[in-house]
Parts: sequence; C-alpha cells; structure tokens
Amino acid sequence: GTVKLEPVVGAGGAALAVQWSFAGDASCARTGVTDVDVAVSTADGGVVQRKTAPCADGGVALTGLPAGDVTVALDGRIGDDVAYSTTKTATLSATPIDLGLVDLDATLARVDVAWTFDGDPRCDVAGVTDVSVQAIDDAGASVAGETAACLAGRVTFAALPAAHLTFVVDGLAQGTPVFAASATADLVS
Repeated sequence: GTVKLEPVVGAGGAALAVQWSFAGDASCARTGVTDVDVAVSTADGGVVQRKTAPCADGGVALTGLPAGDVTVALDGRIGDDVAYSTTKTATLSATPIDLGLVDLDATLARVDVAWTFDGDPRCDVAGVTDVSVQAIDDAGASVAGETAACLAGRVTFAALPAAHLTFVVDGLAQGTPVFAASATADLVS
C-alpha cells in the first residue's frame, strides 16, 4: 500500500510519511508481521510522537512534528515480539517529507524442526508418541522449547534470537525418551 501525505491545515509543525517492507518482503502475511510501531524522537532522544499501525496499512503519515533533526524508529511486530527493526534520520521542516519505502531488518529468526526416526517418519513404527524440541544457547540456557504430538511431524519457532543455537530433539514414548538427536545452527537476522 501507499500512504499519501496530505498537509493538514492548522495542524502546525512538520509532517512525514513512511512505508515499510521486511527484509525485502512487503507482505505482512508472508512475514507474519501484525503491527508496526513508529516512534519519532529528537536529537536529545525524547520521543515526540509514537504510533502503532496495522501492518496491512503499509505505512503511516505523521503530522504535528517538530522541525529539525529527528530519528524515526520502526519496529515490525509478530504478536508481542519485535521481529524486524530499523531507524532512519530526517531533517523536518514546514515541507512534508516522504521517507518512501523503508526496509526493516530481521531481528528474530524462524526455524522449522522436522523429525524422522532412523530415516523413517512413521511415529507408530518408532513407538514415539510425542517429540520435545529445545533451542539452547551457547550459555546452556533454553531460549525456546515445545513438545508436540509426533504425528505433527514438525514444530516451528517463529521468534528465535539471532544467535548460535543447539536444537535438542527427543522422541518420547509416553514421556520416556526413546530417540535423541541434536543439531546446531547459526541464526542470523
């Protein structure tokens, strides 16, 4: 979508418009982004205006801003998690400014973990009822975990930190581990 900036008579101050995309993808559905937070702050760091917009709006127009140098921070959220983020600077005046399409960088990674048992995906043959998957950081702390019915075939972690993680996967038979595996991944934003 395109946000058209129309000066508001009597609003006073400066105005700016900005549209967004996420690591090169403008689709809210594909990226999972639900909302975008936009915060404008002055050189001293004071936030002068903050707006949260539904991702599907494609952008926002802000009016009544102070003239001068500002920083515009954009955070794309998936639920409560900031998954994409960036900042831009601008010098505002009485003439409205359109920052255009601003691409937010990924701050969180998405990982799908699927399983087989000695190469066979059939849970009943392996005697596995559930699968536990834990994402462990280099300090040994669990950053995410999920237990799913074996027949699901996979779990998806939609908001993992960009870090070196080890995924520990246990195939469980009525709560008792009968298969175990691990893999490491360097997640980048």
